[in-house]
Amino acid sequence: SSTIIIPQTRRRNLVVLLVATALFNDMLQLTMLLPIIHTLVSSPPPLGVTTNKEVALGLFFASKDLCQMLFAPIAGILTSKTS
Repeated sequence: SSTIIIPQTRRRNLVVLLVATALFNDMLQLTMLLPIIHTLVSSPPPLGVTTNKEVALGLFFASKDLCQMLFAPIAGILTSKTS
């Protein structure tokens, strides 16, 4: 099997970028999106929804967690390779 060898400094930079992006997304959601979610969901289409507003709100928050679960193995691989 062929493995891709990434230099140590490059891997470390990728890990820092990955962690910084994750923290940025968390802070973005907490500080900017959370206060306006109700307004967005309640607004008329195309931004808002007309029915099942609770489901739309649940899908929004579940999608963030789903993305974190999907990309956690990639973050784990990058992190374990640098230590």
